[in-house]
Amino acid sequence: MFLRVRNCLPQIARIKSGKGEFPCKSMHLKEFKAFCGEIDEKLSVKCVFAPPDDHPSDCFCLWEFTEDMG
Repeated sequence: MFLRVRNCLPQIARIKSGKGEFPCKSMHLKEFKAFCGEIDEKLSVKCVFAPPDDHPSDCFCLWEFTEDMG
């Protein structure tokens, strides 16, 4: 399953105010890993891209969630 964030309101507000994007990748990776661990230890998450990574103009971040079937 993929989580795609096309309109990130905090990032849009930062860009409009001239602050630039916040490098949120490591923060959200920790958050999503903890979330997965609470739901099911077989769940894992991988960041495909998120700030500070380069990303398409129509998408701020993309996360992939998988379940270990082994």
